[in-house]
Amino acid sequence: MIEVKHLSLGYGDKKVIDDLSFEIADGCLVLLEGPNGSGKSTLLRALAREDRTRVMLPTNVPKVKGFTLMDFARTGMFTEVDRLGRGSRDVDEALAEAMEMIGISHLRDRDISSLSDGEFRKGCIAAAISRRGASALLLDEPTVFLDVPGRVAVFETLAKIARERNIPVLFSSHDIYDAKRFCDKVISLNNS
Repeated sequence: MIEVKHLSLGYGDKKVIDDLSFEIADGCLVLLEGPNGSGKSTLLRALAREDRTRVMLPTNVPKVKGFTLMDFARTGMFTEVDRLGRGSRDVDEALAEAMEMIGISHLRDRDISSLSDGEFRKGCIAAAISRRGASALLLDEPTVFLDVPGRVAVFETLAKIARERNIPVLFSSHDIYDAKRFCDKVISLNNS
């Protein structure tokens, strides 16, 4: 469960979120929507900092040449791999299953610098959802760069993960129409 009571966030003298309260039950997929600058990313980062068992996927993840998609995904499993990035069989199985769910298994051995932005974003999502011990998933614009079928597939997968793992999944998106079809709840931010 994620519970927020009277939260205010900002930068210096500028408040972007003022006196926000909400609750997200386990097993729920929740859309965080609002205009640019309304504090969606700021809120997601604050929630991730508050509880380190929550897994956060930021919007901008750099593509670094020389890493296969599988190697890149393992870097997100830093608590479960050794200092050389070698994971146990369980880690690799979780990553392979997540890539299968997102539909990118065929890309696992490709250098991430050669992937399209949409393919790479799907790899980032797979890395996030492979974290089995997560108490919640927080995803900032997970479907950016994806076409409509790709967005729908991701929303379906996130809804399935929320229910099967019985964890809250909170994501921000400007793809309101597609996202709302799969969500249990919508949290709207407005900084005006």
